[in-house]
Amino acid sequence: MLDIFTWFLIAVLFTWTFYSLLFFTFFWYEAVNGRYWEKIAEKYSINLKLFSVKAILTSICNLSKVWIYWPFKYVSNYWVLPESSPSRTPIVFVHGYFHNRSAWVKYFRWLKKEGFTHLLALDLKGKFNGIEKYAKQLEEEVEKLTEKYEEDKVDIVAHSMGGLVSRYYIQKLGGSKKVRKLVTLGTPHNGTKVAVFVLGKARPQMLPGSNFLEEISIKDSGSLGGTELTVLYSDADFMIVPSDLARVNAEGIENRCVGLISHIGFIYNKSVFRNVLSILTSD
Repeated sequence: MLDIFTWFLIAVLFTWTFYSLLFFTFFWYEAVNGRYWEKIAEKYSINLKLFSVKAILTSICNLSKVWIYWPFKYVSNYWVLPESSPSRTPIVFVHGYFHNRSAWVKYFRWLKKEGFTHLLALDLKGKFNGIEKYAKQLEEEVEKLTEKYEEDKVDIVAHSMGGLVSRYYIQKLGGSKKVRKLVTLGTPHNGTKVAVFVLGKARPQMLPGSNFLEEISIKDSGSLGGTELTVLYSDADFMIVPSDLARVNAEGIENRCVGLISHIGFIYNKSVFRNVLSILTSD
């Protein structure tokens, strides 16, 4: 007889496998019909069958990391800000849909090794709120942070939906006066068809062509005030379908492809972090 714990592990593994297969199938369907599949094979000189197997296994592995790091959300000492004044621009982290601040465990560790000390990871309140409400929370946290340290600016690193939250804050709530740089990781800047699986008020907002996305559309870098936006996207992001929707095709915006990184991989991959670090430390 299998014990309860073993059945629990089997159920969890089954769930991770199911979701990985579901979103890969969605990605594969769009890629094949849009001839994107052939472009991936040509660009990266890969065997698509082997890539598919590896991509699904990587997705399962990254989903397991989400749950392994999840308890860090409750380890308050890990997220404490120092009392001393910052020597570098403070960084605010905004997680994606249905996640929490534990998304940034590895980034905190890596950045502290690079000498960064003033790091703030948000826990967005309410799993089913609209993006505007999350942006209001971001506004409040940035205000508190800049007042505490008497700083004029912060940098923001945002994953997935967190990038849309950050953009709404910058473009609609006056955040451009407070944000020096915004780096987005796997953000559906132009929506994603996968949003049909999203629950809550953010669902219609993240669908391609939504009124919300039209409201915050970027025509050029001037749409962001003085904030510098860098977009990191992947050619194998199953959560942004089709993957071109992750780009911001506007003058003055840098779009940087990080290869064949999975959607969750953005927050765990060291090469992606190196890209983020180079952006944050550049003049």
